[in-house]
Amino acid sequence: MLQKFRKDKSGGVAIYVAFFSMLAMSAGSISIDLGRLVTLKAQMQHRADAGATAGAVHLDGSTGAMQRASDVASNATTDESNIFSGGGTLPVSTVNFYSEYSPTKTSATTDFDAKVIEVIMQPKLVDFFFTPFLSMLINQSVASSKSITASAVAQYAPTMCHAPPLMVCDLTEIDGEDVMDDAMVGRQLMVKFPQGGNSFWAPGNFGLLESGYGSGANNLERSLADVEPPGCVNTIVTTEPGTMANRVKNGINARFNDSGYYTPAPNVQTYPRDRVFDESDSHFSGFNDRLGKDDWDRGDYWAAQHYGKSLPPDLSNATRYQTYLYELGEPYAAHGKLTIYPVPGGGCPGAGCPGYSVITPDLTLAGLPKDGSPDWTPASNGAVRRVMQVAVLQCVADEVRGRGDYSTNGNYIEVFITEPVGDPPDTSIYGEIMGRLTPDESMSFHYDAHIIE
Repeated sequence: MLQKFRKDKSGGVAIYVAFFSMLAMSAGSISIDLGRLVTLKAQMQHRADAGATAGAVHLDGSTGAMQRASDVASNATTDESNIFSGGGTLPVSTVNFYSEYSPTKTSATTDFDAKVIEVIMQPKLVDFFFTPFLSMLINQSVASSKSITASAVAQYAPTMCHAPPLMVCDLTEIDGEDVMDDAMVGRQLMVKFPQGGNSFWAPGNFGLLESGYGSGANNLERSLADVEPPGCVNTIVTTEPGTMANRVKNGINARFNDSGYYTPAPNVQTYPRDRVFDESDSHFSGFNDRLGKDDWDRGDYWAAQHYGKSLPPDLSNATRYQTYLYELGEPYAAHGKLTIYPVPGGGCPGAGCPGYSVITPDLTLAGLPKDGSPDWTPASNGAVRRVMQVAVLQCVADEVRGRGDYSTNGNYIEVFITEPVGDPPDTSIYGEIMGRLTPDESMSFHYDAHIIE
């Protein structure tokens, strides 16, 4: 009987079944936990990517850009997960900004130089299912949980299409004036310096860029006159050294009524200069100044051009551009000196223009100035024919000199050309600052953001 029992091996199967069952359970548990880790990592990475790209489009160099980008990045989505311990939302832990990310990380110190955003997610702890089985299997204690996080780095890539070939230097580098600040709206700017002027934007550079038609004087003239010059640029433009006086005159004045082009502007009226540029004023300083003070006389202008009538109340502190629209009988939306034209379809104030009010010209007070009626057919873009986009370059930091490729960093302003260009040697372009250019204000300008890490 004992010998028979010793030879009986039927119970050995149960041992193998128990052993391999434990292996199977452990492997299954490990697979589940690995799947949970991978899934949570993907969820957190998606959240980080969304926050970084959403925040990057706000890095436009304006005041408060980093704060806006941080707020958007932290609240871009409200992703949730039930994988980590306790479950809930996937919040952002840290938002960092850099002026340069590759090859060297350089932290941004101002809103202006913040070009790259890094979003780091708050770590989340995942409790493992397989720990008891694996501990039993190897007879050792193993980790019962793992912390998971994710991060994303994004950079904004502003693109401008159909811009005329004009540039100015960032005046904050020269005299502390920020032409992209809303407080500058209404001030007159010498966009292009004259031939023979005793100061200029940078060595060899008087305010011109290579045009979308290509380099050279003929292409420059054509591009300055064109309603929509060809081509788009991201952040790199090519400077066009020299003054090209007659070409600039012909191109710009095609937007008025002073050249052989067939499509002049609907209104060719010349507007007064700020006092520092007005040769008849005691404050005139020749070509030593780049920026005026918005101190032109609105009342005198209106009386002189409107048969002695009083300035309409709506124009008591208006910009030249607002006055121009009013004289054309064109309604516009105004928030102080900031202007939206044409008025958005939903009207103002509204979602697209909070704080703005619609100004409807009183036609009994408006009408074109007495010498402002064009002789030829108006250009296809009508009242905005004299509005031009101007790139703002870091001339000091980037050592702009002569012809070269330089970054705009996505910084553009819009200006209203206040008068035709004169004969050489004074071929200056005078423009009134309308404000920094943003994607909301121009279909030709938009921001693309892309993940770089």
